[in-house]
Amino acid sequence: MKRTYKIALSLVFSLGIVAPAIAQDSFPDVQDTHWAADAVKRLKLEKFIQGMPNGNYEGTRALTRYEMASMIYAVYAKLVSFDEDVAAKIKDLEAKINKKSGEMATPAPADNSELKAALASLKSDVGTMKAWGSDISMLKKMTSTYSKELTSLGADVTGMKKQLNDLSMRITALEKKTENVVISGDANLWAFAGTRDSGSPAGYNQDGRFTIGNPTGAGVDDLGVLHELGLKLSSGASAQRAWGAELVVGNVATAGIGNQSDFAAQIGTAYGKNPASEVYLNTAWAALPEVLNSTVGRQGINLGHYILARPDFTSFYNQERWDNGQYLMDGLKTGTYGFGPVSVNAFVGSFGANTSAGTALQPVIAGGINPSRILGTQIAFGLGNFAKFTGTYVNLDGNNGPVNRQEIYGVDGDLNIAGLAFTGGYGKSIQKFNQGTIVDNNNVRYNVATSIFGGIKVGYDHVEQNYVAPGDWGRTGVFRNLVDVNRVTADLGFQINDKWNLSGGYANNKAIQGVGETKGWNVGLKTALTPKWGMMLTHENTQFDGGFQGFAPGSFARFSTIWLDYDAGSNSLLKLFYQMGDTSGVLVNPGTTTIGNQKGGFFGMQYGIKF
Repeated sequence: MKRTYKIALSLVFSLGIVAPAIAQDSFPDVQDTHWAADAVKRLKLEKFIQGMPNGNYEGTRALTRYEMASMIYAVYAKLVSFDEDVAAKIKDLEAKINKKSGEMATPAPADNSELKAALASLKSDVGTMKAWGSDISMLKKMTSTYSKELTSLGADVTGMKKQLNDLSMRITALEKKTENVVISGDANLWAFAGTRDSGSPAGYNQDGRFTIGNPTGAGVDDLGVLHELGLKLSSGASAQRAWGAELVVGNVATAGIGNQSDFAAQIGTAYGKNPASEVYLNTAWAALPEVLNSTVGRQGINLGHYILARPDFTSFYNQERWDNGQYLMDGLKTGTYGFGPVSVNAFVGSFGANTSAGTALQPVIAGGINPSRILGTQIAFGLGNFAKFTGTYVNLDGNNGPVNRQEIYGVDGDLNIAGLAFTGGYGKSIQKFNQGTIVDNNNVRYNVATSIFGGIKVGYDHVEQNYVAPGDWGRTGVFRNLVDVNRVTADLGFQINDKWNLSGGYANNKAIQGVGETKGWNVGLKTALTPKWGMMLTHENTQFDGGFQGFAPGSFARFSTIWLDYDAGSNSLLKLFYQMGDTSGVLVNPGTTTIGNQKGGFFGMQYGIKF
């Protein structure tokens, strides 16, 4: 009987028909400190339980079959009442809609607030009812089990069963009904400002962007505010064909942050300060299962860090559109087709998305060309859980010279040897003009990495000076995708306890054909200040020695950062940041061509919501 009572209580709560507890006396023998005190109050409030004649609850006493039957009938009556209330709301909403239809002809605009409130209430109730399916089945079973006791209480058991069966059919229909169009999106606000030390021309952050603040540290005279709204439309579960689209409006894109793909041109520039908003179509695609299980339209494409991946140089602004590493392609991507351990997919399309102001949106930059077309394929080969290899070929084609074609190919793999996981790859890029090869030497890359002792990851990269690809294979100081380097890296992540996390890393780049090297290290400490607020402290230091890639010996880039994050829920983001940058001999002074010394602060916040 105790198990049956627990089932009945879980049924009451899972149906979602018990109101939140309010200030009201419970039974005298139920202490407020008892783990079930709130539940007992709620059940008493809704009159699912009455207690004993002496006014007590007597929670340790065994439940009789008649008391169980009484509770079953109370749940049934509540369900019927809820169902009737929903029907009344539908009728009332229809009346409001008919009334508003008559008002549309009047010159003054109609006030739809009442209609919206009624619709929101109805949607909430229907959403509750959709979760009733299995619970109604349980209630039907319990009605049959306790039919004798229910009849003795004066209940029409036959009528109860019929009404529960009708309700079950309506709930089944609700569960199968889904929206054909799903609307979602996000909104973000990003504000930033800077300071500079007295005597310094500017302050640079780790993305190579400068701000010129007050040298006395007073005021926020370099304030910038950027905003962005993304609206997504996608197919619902009942749609015959999957599709999706995203429209973006705001001043974050090319006017505010700039093109991530052309990160080299952004180094040494300032962020846009409160620029005009622009509109662009980020994605618009549809599935074509009949044509090689493909998708067609504007869509993202990412083929790997060393081949084609959009760099992320927005360290202080977080948003999926900016962080997903994908270029925008108007074209077709096939699905993956398997032939035993081999699978194949292909892609063809063009680049050239623009904003409403006519500015190129995340164009692909590959050496001497700004390609407008792409053609290629990927072939994967797997050996169980032991290894997987992926071969990629990409042909990037443009119309400008002296280079108008870039071919990139390579093989990347994952191996598991004796419990050790390895990743690695080999690739090559070839620059051409009118089918003739221009550069086909010193154009190879290869890399390997593995994790050892659980928390340490070590890697080696060899990237020759003529290897050219629109990829994203790492940051050194403020620079990305260095070539003519042999690079050794080591990264550590260590969980001190459930509150503190320590991370660190070391990187060394040595020139292959040139001279000099870089040595860099970083350290980070992350902790929870409160259940809601988290903090992370980081420091990195990169030293350029021996005239590495033309920099004066002793040049450096150092950045110390504090990040504060507030847990505002799964659909919200609130982040505060402050970074002190100190660079010497690696960046030009703003407005000049002179490489100098810069020191200053960069700070701000981001607030974002998803809906």
